Amino acid sequence: MMATRVNVSIDANLRGFDLDVGPPSTSPNGSRRVLKSSRRTRRRISRQQIRAWAAAQTQTAVVVGGGPCGLAAAMMLANQGFDKIDVIEKRESPNFFEPDKAFVFSVDERGQKMLGEIDGAMDALREKGVGTKEEYAISRLYSNGKIQRKMLSGNMKDDQVEHIWIPRANFIGMLYDLVETKYEDQITVHFGSECESIEKTGSGYIQELKVVAKTSGSSLASSTSTSSEVTFNPTLLVGCDGLKSKVRETLVEWDTEEEGGGGGKKEESEFEMRKYPSLSAGLRYKVLTLPPSFPLKREGKDRSFHKEAYILIGASDKFEERLRLGLLPITDEHAPRTANFITASESHVIWGIKDGEGMLSFLERALPQLPIRDIVSEEEAERFAASHGARFPKPQFPSKFIKVLDGNRSGVALVGDALHAFPPDLGQ
Repeated sequence: MMATRVNVSIDANLRGFDLDVGPPSTSPNGSRRVLKSSRRTRRRISRQQIRAWAAAQTQTAVVVGGGPCGLAAAMMLANQGFDKIDVIEKRESPNFFEPDKAFVFSVDERGQKMLGEIDGAMDALREKGVGTKEEYAISRLYSNGKIQRKMLSGNMKDDQVEHIWIPRANFIGMLYDLVETKYEDQITVHFGSECESIEKTGSGYIQELKVVAKTSGSSLASSTSTSSEVTFNPTLLVGCDGLKSKVRETLVEWDTEEEGGGGGKKEESEFEMRKYPSLSAGLRYKVLTLPPSFPLKREGKDRSFHKEAYILIGASDKFEERLRLGLLPITDEHAPRTANFITASESHVIWGIKDGEGMLSFLERALPQLPIRDIVSEEEAERFAASHGARFPKPQFPSKFIKVLDGNRSGVALVGDALHAFPPDLGQ
């Protein structure tokens, strides 16, 4: 009895798939007989059947980047039925503090809608964040020592969406706690690791993914590993690795290697970022870290409170020396307070100070109302002076963000800043 040849072809849009059944070719003319036979016996399979078939396959994913976007993406994939998700993250631990990224996030309607897809995420956010509908105080600390305090009652209409403030480090910690408590059997976060290479493997009509990660010492669970690197072969690769995404760079490289409309190589990839103008694009910033509680005056016992907002107003009106720092309210009374220094001018004196003592001296002159040396440590002054900071990006995004490999068994997607980046005037 002759064996039966079965060929399954899945289309990229999951409209269904064709099942061809016919005898194997045994002669030069056999291929034509097989073709005729398969055409006669071709059956159209429903979308429900293909989903049932896909559900029976093992679905794995690798997420490059374990920040807020990467952890959220991993949990959403787990909710979609992926069996195993590996997250590659540079940080050495979930509570590793990054002072240059110590922003306070404002989680808006879009962010809350996304978190609503993750069981328990919105409850955790409300518990660990401060909502804009809550009552809180804002104090303006003038250079002459005067403090102007005002209570804000969250005067928003009931139908307005409440924004929730939470420090980035606390947000990451909140998401990682959800991973550990609700998805420990599906998600593994590999700290101290970095995506080394991304390749397409396979031959013929079927391509698969090969992702190699390099580790600085953290243990990585994998069937193919050495002391310094690990190899994954995921169904799906998700790039959550920021504006300078290695995943997107790989997609650009693959795209330009493919043939264009005229038969030659493409001159420009659809995965390249398209940039647009913005008023705040290019502004330079860096983050100053303050203790959880600090004195509000040179004399007296008044101290800052974590659930209150502050505006520190500098003494100088000169453009090159002007300083104004804002601190948003937070829930965690033990978390450091952070303030963003933002300037449009490269001539501001703060960019020319390269040592801690020079920075402390400048802050004392700029903010005479505060006992700066009791607030900013020598270590923090050295770090802040040495930091080059960063710049707000131009609004940018590619025209394409998904790549399905030949055979429709594996794919790559971009998410977060790897997909789109915006400066603060347009929202994050």
